[in-house]
Amino acid sequence: MGNTWNGARVRRPQCGSCGSMSVMTIQLAHEGEPVSVQYCADCERREWIKDGESVGLDTVIPASQLSNRPRRR
Repeated sequence: MGNTWNGARVRRPQCGSCGSMSVMTIQLAHEGEPVSVQYCADCERREWIKDGESVGLDTVIPASQLSNRPRRR
């Protein structure tokens, strides 16, 4: 059983940590490269995906860029 969107079948992701189906996927581009992040609403796990594989955030955004950014308050 799957969801449909505009007549196309859509596969809902499952959390790799807790198995929940309450996973939100956000697709974006970073420096022209497609990247997505999956967030589980139940266990709050975040998974970054690039080129179809799970990667660390430091692979997507180098640590030097993260540490030099001003923090929001």
